Amino acid sequence: MPGEIYDIDWEAGAREFIQENPGMEWDDYADWVEQVYGIQSNGDLEERINEIMQEEWEPSDLDMQQAFGTAWHDGI
Repeated sequence: MPGEIYDIDWEAGAREFIQENPGMEWDDYADWVEQVYGIQSNGDLEERINEIMQEEWEPSDLDMQQAFGTAWHDGI
């Protein structure tokens, strides 16, 4: 059904925004999703944002390379 929160891949953008802006409340993230993707906040959105906020994030090799200029596992 059009307008469902699953029609748009908003989760990847929200995940990145949450990782870059830690410590905010879920409704601040929901406001961002609404502003960027045009998805209004509802119970499903709140639940999914809370799940994303609870995910443990580990930087990828690319993230580490960009942060330090070299592969973090060189010499292993």
